Amino acid sequence: LFSRTWQASDPANLAFGVLDLLSITVFSSVFALLIAMPVSLGIALFLTQYAPRRLASPFAYVIDLLAAVPSIIYGLWGLQVLGPALAPVAEWLNQNVSWLAVFDTGNVSVTGGGTIFTAGVVLAVMLLPIITGVSREIFDRTPRMHIEGALALGATKWEVVRTTVWPFGKSGFINASMLGLGRALGETIAVMIILS
Repeated sequence: LFSRTWQASDPANLAFGVLDLLSITVFSSVFALLIAMPVSLGIALFLTQYAPRRLASPFAYVIDLLAAVPSIIYGLWGLQVLGPALAPVAEWLNQNVSWLAVFDTGNVSVTGGGTIFTAGVVLAVMLLPIITGVSREIFDRTPRMHIEGALALGATKWEVVRTTVWPFGKSGFINASMLGLGRALGETIAVMIILS
């Protein structure tokens, strides 16, 4: 559990240390959540509270479609498209902020996109529709009388969101994030293998 040695070439001396795999999983998943949670919250609140219904319905449909995309497609997209596009950013972060484990040099090429940073961005893109879709449904279930009551008392749209919608849907948003984290933890190693 605490070993970094991974040796499978000699059948007499097999060693399967999982510390590196565990740390990669945790770092990339937390990094993905730090990116996906605020963006998902903003999209879900926009679609439920600010966007007109004729605009919100098609966007909600697209988000639900993106949630159904298999993770292997996201991994291949990360390998072929996002990894090379993020390579200059990843190299700059690696040179200037490598004291953070997310941007540090690992055993995979930074220029090829196989870093914790790139995996975290790919995972964030994968988590975004899941967290947004569930949060949108939760925020949409806010009792209409609470919203109308807040508006009748003179609250602005932002005050309605802050005092009515957010307290009602906060636990649902946290649950949606945990659901997304479960998918991230399950798919992190697969994405890192694909990116390497």
